[in-house]
Amino acid sequence: MRWLHRWVGVTLALFVVLSAGSGALLLWSDEYTQWRYPSIRNSQGWTEPDATVIQAALAQAPGPVQTLGMPRPGLPVYHLYLKGGDQAYHSIADGSLIDRFGPLGRLPAVLFELHVDLFTGDIGHTLVGVLGLTLTGLLVTGVWIWWPRRRVLRLRQLLPKGSQLSLMNSHAAQGLLISVLVTFLALSGAAIVFHQESEALLGRVLGSAEITRPTVRTLAAEAGPVAWDRLLSAARTHLPNATLRHVSLPSQKDRPVVLRLRNAGELHPNGRSYLVVHPTSGEVLEVIDATQTGLGPSVYNALYPLHAGKTGWVGHRALLLVVALALTYVAIVGLLLFFRGRARRRRFQPGTH
Repeated sequence: MRWLHRWVGVTLALFVVLSAGSGALLLWSDEYTQWRYPSIRNSQGWTEPDATVIQAALAQAPGPVQTLGMPRPGLPVYHLYLKGGDQAYHSIADGSLIDRFGPLGRLPAVLFELHVDLFTGDIGHTLVGVLGLTLTGLLVTGVWIWWPRRRVLRLRQLLPKGSQLSLMNSHAAQGLLISVLVTFLALSGAAIVFHQESEALLGRVLGSAEITRPTVRTLAAEAGPVAWDRLLSAARTHLPNATLRHVSLPSQKDRPVVLRLRNAGELHPNGRSYLVVHPTSGEVLEVIDATQTGLGPSVYNALYPLHAGKTGWVGHRALLLVVALALTYVAIVGLLLFFRGRARRRRFQPGTH
């Protein structure tokens, strides 16, 4: 079984390098997008959603639209998610098309797919969750093994000096210092992967409202065109302290529009508050205020922004960057020690001289 333990460690180390590296780069995806598109970088701040500009953007959309992302401070564009997986950016000034790109047509999208599913779809997404849980177990056992030696930890051991013993001490010392944060990142990542089970568990333990997501419903009759001015007015009226983040357009003419909002007090960058609205009349059919759904959903909804550095504080992102770099170093040193050990064992096996 020793060989199995070793190769599980190697697999986890490779996973950590890919996950931590891609996660570190994703922390700065908005800055990359602003650099990539000067017209976005040069936009004068951002604006509240405008019905006229939204209609102009949809009229110029390069394909059927499923979801419309609203402008925000880090990304002042109308972000259209098209049927088939493509996406498009449209100007906040006049709705004109800035760019259209495929699911992997931009560097942040490539990094995101690597981070969440290793480019292997649902199977890879589940594997990422399992590896996150396994990494948590490895961290806990590593601290347990190190604990009897806790009095010999020295800050000078953080940086290696080249020898095998120095590398091992550096690997252990850096791993120990970041173990608590990495454990949280691994657990929160696994909770995001297994979201239904995690949210249900937190709801049972901490309490939850009966309904936390919009109810799937059918209208009594087919609706006409979306009246954007009425939709925006409904959002301002029913959740006046919330910011509209996404609008999911009806897949059929007898389905309502679903508005996703970030209410005051929500940590999640996109919010978990919802309005279900009749597309034409603007009648509100359902209201879900995430600040009133209980402690369980509130804790679960906070996991993503804490995991991804989306709390709005640059110091949070800087801390996660340091942790990601340290974790990458620890994983690479672990791999180096493993393969050096294999080479040494082969060198001293009988009959190899």
